[in-house]
Amino acid sequence: MNCFFKKETKAKTIPTDCFSKRGEKIILSAVFEFGEESLTIVKKYQEETAPKFYDENDDEIKATHELKDTLDEILNNQPFYITPSMLPDDINELIQNIYSEIIKNDLQKLENYQGDSEEENELVELAKEYAEIKSSYPEFLRKLKLSTDFDSLKE
Repeated sequence: MNCFFKKETKAKTIPTDCFSKRGEKIILSAVFEFGEESLTIVKKYQEETAPKFYDENDDEIKATHELKDTLDEILNNQPFYITPSMLPDDINELIQNIYSEIIKNDLQKLENYQGDSEEENELVELAKEYAEIKSSYPEFLRKLKLSTDFDSLKE
């Protein structure tokens, strides 16, 4: 399951010596359920090439394929688990993803927060401060870019 969600290149894919029979593909098939609907995605590994994704009709999912956005959403929403075969770098990346998701969810809750009791005043203030920071961020980036562009012109 871990291999299905890995973003791999030719250099970082299943090693050739893991293929039990040379010249044969390793095929991972996953079924994703969205309410009443289900979607089958197949990931095929071939020796010394990056893996490719296919739909249930065995059509490769490329940039123009109708399932490309759905596949990207699935791959960006990988489950959080640790397997014995994971390297320390994989575990660290997973932990960072977990923390990022927690922070993102907390900020979204804060952004939509509309409490009004006396006990929640501190949280209301925090929500207002976050809204101010969020709205000022694009202007800050614009100024930063202008400043760095100007500094590079001086040199």
